[in-house]
Amino acid sequence: MLATLMAQAPPLNDPGVTMLSTQNAELLEIMGSGIPTIRCSWGGPSEFGLATNVSIIDAGQSAAILAAVQSSGLGCADYAGGTICRIEQKRLDFDDQEVAFGETHFLRGNGWVSTSWLNFAPEGYTEDIADTLWG
Repeated sequence: MLATLMAQAPPLNDPGVTMLSTQNAELLEIMGSGIPTIRCSWGGPSEFGLATNVSIIDAGQSAAILAAVQSSGLGCADYAGGTICRIEQKRLDFDDQEVAFGETHFLRGNGWVSTSWLNFAPEGYTEDIADTLWG
């Protein structure tokens, strides 16, 4: 996965990238509550890239996250002893160009991996993180 990301979406952690790892207001509130989090991003400030947070949460926060993503229309499934949820959307920009964007969330135990992406969603990205952390 690292080789794919380095080839297709450099740089890693460009300081100009301001994309958050979710657009969901309920989830942003949990993220802003001071939970321990590490963040990374791929791509520069543009219409292409992704941002990921890996956070430590408690059982109540995990339940709230799952409820929020399900009520927002994300599809969820069991994966690697946890739950993975995702959504992909498309719209036209001001130049009538199609823009694809979405989110993926993985919850397991006291861990939460959240990713928001724009025109770049590498196959197996979140699964690779989950397998690395919990494998």
